[in-house]
Amino acid sequence: MCRRPCNIECKHCSKDEGKEDIIDVRLMKVTQAEDWEASNLRKCQQEDPDLELIMHGLEVNRRPSKEQMAAESPITKAYWAQWKSLELIFGCLHRVWENENECSRKLIVVPKLRIPDVLKEFHNGPSGGHLSITKMLEKIKQRFYWIGCRQPVAEWIADCAECIAAKGPKSRSHGQMKQYNAEAPFERVAMDVAGPFPMSK
Repeated sequence: MCRRPCNIECKHCSKDEGKEDIIDVRLMKVTQAEDWEASNLRKCQQEDPDLELIMHGLEVNRRPSKEQMAAESPITKAYWAQWKSLELIFGCLHRVWENENECSRKLIVVPKLRIPDVLKEFHNGPSGGHLSITKMLEKIKQRFYWIGCRQPVAEWIADCAECIAAKGPKSRSHGQMKQYNAEAPFERVAMDVAGPFPMSK
């Protein structure tokens, strides 16, 4: 993948002759997953109990009152507090994020049912690379947003079987002490350095 295949026969390309499993990267196409199409995403956001009231308010262009929000979940209240940063794009809920340089980025607000899909893609997927919590959060925040995203990311990484296998156990257990019988002179030599001890009577 580091270079294009040449048209002439050379010593490098001749090694690959007869291999049928080679894929020409130029022929590959990136397509959007059906779950992330605007219509499916909008439906999933509307079915999320934390986003339902917020989306309805944005559709009718009227912010829900404090009395209406009193009985809602803390997550819904957190989205309500960010009302000016929320926007509907093609019917899907987005959060407009602006940095210090006044560059804005429109992030997809992820419903609860889709959070595992995002975590799997950004950690276990081909572009994931089993990153740490901080690096994974940086990647996620370039495209997606949801309230309290740090905890699910930390839990996902803690439960990743491949990461656990690579790190190994935190504390290594020692083997039990046992007697070792030597059968020949100098088969096993050991030395203890201790003392000096007082002479006994």
